[in-house]
Amino acid sequence: MRIFRALPAALAASLLLASPAAAADDALSPALDKYVKLPAEKQDPAYVPTRCAGLYVGILRYAGKSLDPAQRENIEKESSAMAMAAMQVRATQKGGEPPDYSDAVLGVVKALSDQYLNRMKDNQAKSGQAFMNDNLIKGDIAFCKQVAALVPPAK
Repeated sequence: MRIFRALPAALAASLLLASPAAAADDALSPALDKYVKLPAEKQDPAYVPTRCAGLYVGILRYAGKSLDPAQRENIEKESSAMAMAAMQVRATQKGGEPPDYSDAVLGVVKALSDQYLNRMKDNQAKSGQAFMNDNLIKGDIAFCKQVAALVPPAK
């Protein structure tokens, strides 16, 4: 777990270098829109890996069976790494060990994945495309790929 010691700073830096695609008129939820507008010093470094884990789980829930097995495995690994990173951030911030925060982090990941899944289903029903025409989801995918490069793989 020592590899995660620098993780909160790296994630905070990634927030400053790349901003999520959420805008006031294209927000996943009011809570996410509010987060994006926070000053950098008030942003929570656990938010980014939690949101990315939620995105990846949402994609898996929507398209998991139709994905190529290697692609599905990669998304599963990235979602696990992101959730673990969020747990490590919480442990660094509040003390304890990452597993102490698993229920809280995974609860938020589930709630976010529900929002992404519903959005994908709505998009599919309206346009025939789950996320290729959705700038928020495409932007979040691009953003989360940048963050994934900073997060060590889950073991």
